[in-house]
Amino acid sequence: MLEFLGLVVAQVVGVLLGALLNAALLIWRALKLRNWVIHYRNAYVVSIKAGFVAVVCADVATIAVALVGGTNDKLLDNVGLLFGLVGWWFMHSSALIKLAGSANPITVKDARALSASVFSFGILFFLAIGVGVLLIFLALKALK
Repeated sequence: MLEFLGLVVAQVVGVLLGALLNAALLIWRALKLRNWVIHYRNAYVVSIKAGFVAVVCADVATIAVALVGGTNDKLLDNVGLLFGLVGWWFMHSSALIKLAGSANPITVKDARALSASVFSFGILFFLAIGVGVLLIFLALKALK
């Protein structure tokens, strides 16, 4: 039970910290793609909503697969990842449509494209950090 509580706390902290980067990316991509200025607080709320929906979707899907007999760790990880990504994408774009309102209407297609753009740049950001850390590690290892 303590492990489950630790997992939930780690997921909540991950969503809150990930939303910081996600909100900044959302502001940047909305300005670039639609010339739409979003306040940081609104972008952070959209990111938090999407993050928590992703966590709930991933956890529910993983538990459902485990309950029907799926015991393979890779299967559980992949199902959680897939459902989490789809849940994040739909919630993020739906929250963008709601945020736009009638003053700055946005189509579903534009909202989905903006959400996909934010997600892809987030992945690129973490990939670049990983490559940077790897290069630093290799450089330090070569100096020894």
